[in-house]
Amino acid sequence: MKRNLLNLGLFIFGVTYIFAPISGMMKSEKVYAIEKKSEPEVIKTPEPTIAPFPTARPKEAEKPNAIEDEIRLVFGEHADKAMLLLKGRGAGTCAENRGLNPDAINTNSDGSKDWGVFQINDHWHGFNKAVNNKRYLTDPAINIRIAWRLFETSGYSFKLWTCGKAYGI
Repeated sequence: MKRNLLNLGLFIFGVTYIFAPISGMMKSEKVYAIEKKSEPEVIKTPEPTIAPFPTARPKEAEKPNAIEDEIRLVFGEHADKAMLLLKGRGAGTCAENRGLNPDAINTNSDGSKDWGVFQINDHWHGFNKAVNNKRYLTDPAINIRIAWRLFETSGYSFKLWTCGKAYGI
């Protein structure tokens, strides 16, 4: 049915095309002048710049309050235990990093080092000394998430940290 209609349409078009000059449909040719309009105004926008992919949070995240906010976000209901581990119970008590310093590096007697906010140990936690990946340990967002993973895989315990053992958390 569709094919028949298509053929009929083509037939009518062909007849009209062939017989149009004869039937007088095209008695006079008209020439149309195309009025040239001025070019539309082109508004140039500045080329977009692509910012580099961020590898760390902005510097304001390194402020103690922002770091504490990040710890509370990542550790959720366990945040108070995390803050006890880091800040202790006051002066003279066990504290892993009382100032929440993301650049803190402490060398241990065995030559290994503890890095960043949660003092992640480069030897015991598998950070290869041949590869310079320790810079990630001083990035607060990454350090906090590594600490969360260690806490989680230890049965939601801070037993891998000296102060975690001292507080029994």
